[in-house]
Amino acid sequence: MPLGPVTDDSVAALLEDFERRYAQQFGAEAGYADAGIVITGVRVKVSGVVRKPSVVRRPPAEGADAGAARRGHRDVHWEELGARASTAIWDGGRLQPGTTLEGPAVIELPDTTIVVRPGHRASIDEYGNAVVQVDAVRPTGPAAVAAGRLEEDV
Repeated sequence: MPLGPVTDDSVAALLEDFERRYAQQFGAEAGYADAGIVITGVRVKVSGVVRKPSVVRRPPAEGADAGAARRGHRDVHWEELGARASTAIWDGGRLQPGTTLEGPAVIELPDTTIVVRPGHRASIDEYGNAVVQVDAVRPTGPAAVAAGRLEEDV
């Protein structure tokens, strides 16, 4: 599409260009202009300057308490444990910076769910991101021992 306003002349030029390119691609007799042309898709590329969003930085709270963010527990099957385990479910929007959760845990947000596997740890940073540290702690408990995933502490 040529730059500028859409007019009868610009549309006619667009159709002529399409018919020319179609004939080059598929052969002079491949098109049937009398049947008409239907535009089924349009790709638009634009650029512009937008205002940089402000990001609120909240310092970690001393001894951040996640209690108010707990939604409850749900049985979840964990491959690492070889069994289902009662798993804490958290409201991610209510977790405060400085909060640390040991897996297994599930953090629910309106647009995603964060799974904190056994042996992993999630920390909420000063921007509200959940940073998951892999293999932060070793899974423990009867289910992990029974599944042969780890040795019982002596």
